[in-house]
Amino acid sequence: MQPPFVVQGPVLDVPCQIVVLDGRDETSALLLSCARGWGQTVVDEIMGRGAGLGLAPGGEARFTAWLARHGTALAEADRT
Repeated sequence: MQPPFVVQGPVLDVPCQIVVLDGRDETSALLLSCARGWGQTVVDEIMGRGAGLGLAPGGEARFTAWLARHGTALAEADRT
C-alpha cells in the first residue's frame, strides 16, 4: 500500500490502529494508538524490536514539526 494509510488490528494481541504517513523523502511518520492501558507496553516492545531499523519515539512536538513540513503533500495525496 502507498502511504498514507491506516491499519487496524491487534499488535501483540492488543487492539491498535496504526497510521502510516509518508513524507516523500527520507523521513516518514507512524502514529500508533492502542487500547486503553496498553500503550506503554506496546511502544516499549516495538521500540525494542525496531531499534535496528531506526525507529525512534517522536512525541507531539516532533510530530507537529513533521506535519508542518509534510502536511501539504499529504493533503494533496488525499485528493488524488
